[in-house]
Amino acid sequence: MAHRVNRARRRTDGTRGGADRQTAGRGVGRLRAPSATRRARGRRPPGAWYPGARMTAPRRRYFEEIEVGEEYESPGRTVTETDIVLFAGLSGDYNVLHTDAEFMKRSVFGERIAHGLLGLAIQSGLFTRATTPYATLAFVGLRWKFRAPIRIGDTIRLRARVVAKRETSKPDRGLVTIARQVLNQRDEVVQEGETDVLVERRP
Repeated sequence: MAHRVNRARRRTDGTRGGADRQTAGRGVGRLRAPSATRRARGRRPPGAWYPGARMTAPRRRYFEEIEVGEEYESPGRTVTETDIVLFAGLSGDYNVLHTDAEFMKRSVFGERIAHGLLGLAIQSGLFTRATTPYATLAFVGLRWKFRAPIRIGDTIRLRARVVAKRETSKPDRGLVTIARQVLNQRDEVVQEGETDVLVERRP
């Protein structure tokens, strides 16, 4: 009985075995003041959205800010086989020009080529990378020529210039005309034309 009492005293007077000290140390290391714990639980990860949060509107250029004569050039964008396959599925255009590798080996092109409309779509995206986005309301006009094929592995870029602006019947918007050229890595023009976009006026 005395032996058991002595062991109990050793446990209560702070003199513990090595394993007990390690356990106690880990426990103390994890302690946090209650207020800090509550703050940590209330934190949200960076970028998290929650009701009442303020959303910062992206920078856009209004009709009044755009000047005739402005020129832009985008970074390059390499067109891949995957792009062509995905666009064929999206559009339903499975023409052999784009999908039959063996047939196209015997063609004047010697290989599959991209859909012309795929190039047109890519240049639209490249325009948004060439300059600060416009406050665009609608794409309303297109005059376009397909000059040369876009091949798998070609890297294309967009060169654009604002050629005209005009008022419309509605006071909250104006029409901007942009001349565009799509060039490949050899500086050959593969597509070109003009687009008309309705751009919002400053509120």
